[in-house]
Amino acid sequence: MVTQVDFERATSYPQWVQRIEYDTYAHLAAQGVIPSEDRVGRHPRPFPSETDGTGYVPDPPEER
Repeated sequence: MVTQVDFERATSYPQWVQRIEYDTYAHLAAQGVIPSEDRVGRHPRPFPSETDGTGYVPDPPEER
């Protein structure tokens, strides 16, 4: 069911003005709000100290 309601302004001027301000792309990317251009397509590296690029922890030593 659809109901139509007439709208009548209380005043001829706005009672409230909401202003939204946006930060720069660089600041939003630095804060992690949006992905930065240099991170697009990259995956997290849980073990960044690994130089072989695998990102996995090395195998444990063999038990004797």
